Amino acid sequence: ISHSKGYGGGGGYLCNTEHLNTISIKWPHGQHEEGREGNDDDDVLEDLQPHSNLKVLEIKRYPRLRIPRWAREDGLAASLPNLVKIVLEDCDGLKELPWLGKLQHLKTLELLWLRNLEYIEHKERGAIEITESSIFFASLETLFLNGLEKLKGWWRG
Repeated sequence: ISHSKGYGGGGGYLCNTEHLNTISIKWPHGQHEEGREGNDDDDVLEDLQPHSNLKVLEIKRYPRLRIPRWAREDGLAASLPNLVKIVLEDCDGLKELPWLGKLQHLKTLELLWLRNLEYIEHKERGAIEITESSIFFASLETLFLNGLEKLKGWWRG
């Protein structure tokens, strides 16, 4: 998917693509400028709403803070339960990712150059219930973290 202004999104434009395994979205370089209007950026992710069979989601150079409603409200685990790989790269607006912990089939997680990321999970929001017997990312095989300059810890709260 190539991001361009005025793409004409109407919402859920990938929800009927049940055989699509991978989505990779890359914003052009130079999108991180202070004061830049970003409503189109929000709209692209908001309108995406991929099919629940999706296996790989890559988002690179996303300049905004907002997590799309389909990942936030229903939870990413509900809307994309079959994800096995997530790559988030150079997404400076993200400060926490409270929707990752419930992805039961996630095998690969790459968090690269998320310069403002402070926490991965947020205990108090009910993102994931933590007990001594909790299995933390039960299927995770590969975890790659790089350039997380403000990371304070995995759990907030």
